[in-house]
Amino acid sequence: MEGVSIFKTVLVLLSVLAVIVALALVARRILLPRIFSRILPVATKPHELKVLETMALDVRHRFVVLQWRESQYLILTSGGTPKVIDRKTRSEERTG
Repeated sequence: MEGVSIFKTVLVLLSVLAVIVALALVARRILLPRIFSRILPVATKPHELKVLETMALDVRHRFVVLQWRESQYLILTSGGTPKVIDRKTRSEERTG
């Protein structure tokens, strides 16, 4: 008789633990993002950094044209540090 009582107790404890875990998952997935989005709104602004074009030279080297705010940069990427090859601003585009 005592073995059945211990089995029922363990079964009830496991079911309570399963309910707690399920409620925690629901709170994490559904409730917390809604609460935090009201408390800490995320500032949505347009992206200032854009990749305009890329061109692979070989397996390791690549040219990348980036636009950040009013400037465009031609960058050479390789296995090491990227190097800025050229920089052009909007005022330079208009004049020449």
